Amino acid sequence: MKIKAGSIVLLLSILIAACGAPATPTSIPTSPPSLPTSAPSMLPTMAPSPLDPGTNPAEGQEAAVANSRQDLAQRLSVDVGAVIMVSVEAVEWPDGCLGIQTPGIMCTTVITPGYRVILEISGKQYEYHTNERGSVVRLATPLS
Repeated sequence: MKIKAGSIVLLLSILIAACGAPATPTSIPTSPPSLPTSAPSMLPTMAPSPLDPGTNPAEGQEAAVANSRQDLAQRLSVDVGAVIMVSVEAVEWPDGCLGIQTPGIMCTTVITPGYRVILEISGKQYEYHTNERGSVVRLATPLS
């Protein structure tokens, strides 16, 4: 009986020690916890909003124009020199699909900075949406 009582006291002592406060204080993180990325969803497309005037939209702009021109020239089988840049504008797209919904494709619902690039070939204008680096380009105008 003494052994059983001693075992119970020992077990309770271990449990209490395990539940007690740590001997040394733990450090408190100084940066806020990162938020999980949103689950993809098919929300209605909102119009992109122009970037704040205080931001510098020049970084990535050249790549956005060059990659858009290259993509359009390839799609239409013309020389890239025939593709004229009409305008380029820094925008914030409402989703990861750069504001272009494609049936069957789910987009992240996160504001995505990028560019709206308007190009022209033979009098017809084509609109491209790009990411901030200009590495992802999506044709917004049907080729028909």
